[in-house]
Amino acid sequence: QRLPIYSKLSEARVRALTNMGFQLGVGGLLKFKNMIAALEQGDWEEAARQALDSRWARQTPERAARVAEQLRTGED
Repeated sequence: QRLPIYSKLSEARVRALTNMGFQLGVGGLLKFKNMIAALEQGDWEEAARQALDSRWARQTPERAARVAEQLRTGED
């Protein structure tokens, strides 16, 4: 409900956001405003870039790389 774009995304992108949400909490996920804006515009490259340009990505680089790739490609 707090992320309306969720229902318009591919299953892999939904899983990517769910992964982030489990780790960061919904409030933490919602702080990725630029990433969410890119998702809303269908700019997958920018969404992945924004996910990686974060403290979260620096703290969990392998997980962030996997999630960013899911956001970018829409595939697992």
